[in-house]
Amino acid sequence: MTRALFTSTDSGAALPATILALIGQARACAASGADVELQIMCFALTDHAIAQALIGLCRDHPSLTLRILADWNQSARGTPAQLDAMANARLHNLYIKFKLDAPYVWDTDTGRLRYSYPLSWGMLHHKTLLLRVDGTPVAVAFGSYNLSERGQRAYENLLLSADPVILTAFGAEFDALWCNHLLTGTTDRVDAIFTRIKAEGARGADLRDPALLTDMLGIAQTPDDTPPPPRRVIDGPVIVAFSGSSLLAPKPTAGHATAHDRRGIMMRRPNGESRRVPLTLNTLSLDAIRSVPAGAQIKLAMFALSPRVPEFGALIDAARRGVDVQVILDGTINGRSGAALAGFATRERLPLSVRLTRRRMHQKYLVCPEIGMVLTGTANMTEETTARHSDHRILFRDAPALAQSFATDFDVLTARLSQSRAAAA
Repeated sequence: MTRALFTSTDSGAALPATILALIGQARACAASGADVELQIMCFALTDHAIAQALIGLCRDHPSLTLRILADWNQSARGTPAQLDAMANARLHNLYIKFKLDAPYVWDTDTGRLRYSYPLSWGMLHHKTLLLRVDGTPVAVAFGSYNLSERGQRAYENLLLSADPVILTAFGAEFDALWCNHLLTGTTDRVDAIFTRIKAEGARGADLRDPALLTDMLGIAQTPDDTPPPPRRVIDGPVIVAFSGSSLLAPKPTAGHATAHDRRGIMMRRPNGESRRVPLTLNTLSLDAIRSVPAGAQIKLAMFALSPRVPEFGALIDAARRGVDVQVILDGTINGRSGAALAGFATRERLPLSVRLTRRRMHQKYLVCPEIGMVLTGTANMTEETTARHSDHRILFRDAPALAQSFATDFDVLTARLSQSRAAAA
């Protein structure tokens, strides 16, 4: 029901080919007379071939609907992003919205706005393409892979699934973002907001001021006195967790859909007991790590890992109880984290190994092949992921074939890194 592809074992071209095949499936369904809708959530859509395939799909099938939710960064003009060109196609069945943000500081030296990642109110980091036929979600592609040519050259993964739990979860999160004007806006609205931000910055206004932000974004903030629904504990072979944040929100949530923010799981504690906790990116990861028995393996491939997140300590604790913990991190940004893990391994003689890549390692997964467990998605193991960004993680239990495919990818990366070090020596 769910299969995975990797640039390491299937080639970089296999990932966009899978996306194009899903677009082709949408075309075939539309040609048969079905009511078809494609829903895309993307941090980056820069692949020209994919963009042209989507434009062609909309032109050839006027009754089909294509809705795209993108990160604020994709709204900028003169960038590799394809959304501006897609909007200029003037297709009546193509709708584009962006997650609202104001990640700027006014640079008095240059007299221009300057992008500042620390000032972002949260990126839309999902990378999904969901196909609905006659109102029912039937297939979804997701993974670490952005719809970009750069992704073909990095270590990436892409999953294709018809699992109803995953389909329902992504459909609900998309709808929650799309329908909330406090979270997302159309191209015209985003252009107007940027123009206003630029004007306010030029006159020396504080771009962080909540009252000014509310005014610039055209948001009428009213307190929500509706009592939250009771939290529902969920379980099963597939669990999807989300994170969410937005402008002027008092605190981050476990997803933008209310139903996602009001779920719980029975999370394993270090002593082996379980307790009821909210379902978040962190609690799902901790339960996954603690589910691995002594003598088994944890293979972690992560673009960004911070020593300040609870998963960092959980990995060390797993090694202390006899789990063989193997870690591959992107070498560009994880020097300190890798050294910190290696330090614990050396001082305590733990079964914990750390490797850093030179090639961009963009994946975010954890796999235990012995128990058929996979934890994957778009979420890095950093504080920003849970505190600011819109991300997701998916836990697969009792999925031996899927786990083996991830373990094979990890082993291929390990072999390549070992060979490159031997060559350097």
